[in-house]
Amino acid sequence: MFRLNRNFEYALIALKHIACKEDDKISTAREISLQYGLSFNLLARILLILKNADILVSIQGTKGGYSL
Repeated sequence: MFRLNRNFEYALIALKHIACKEDDKISTAREISLQYGLSFNLLARILLILKNADILVSIQGTKGGYSL
């Protein structure tokens, strides 16, 4: 049986969530972690890795978050 490690699974969940947002709306790490019951700290680190790999765009500030 094929099993994904947790980091890869969290990355896929986050990317799917962000991709399904309508009209390029942003998603926060807190929003994703609460909706899917994921660890916020681990998800935040994974989103940072995806941002550094130029897969995600990070928007800073109080209305900030991530988008594709």
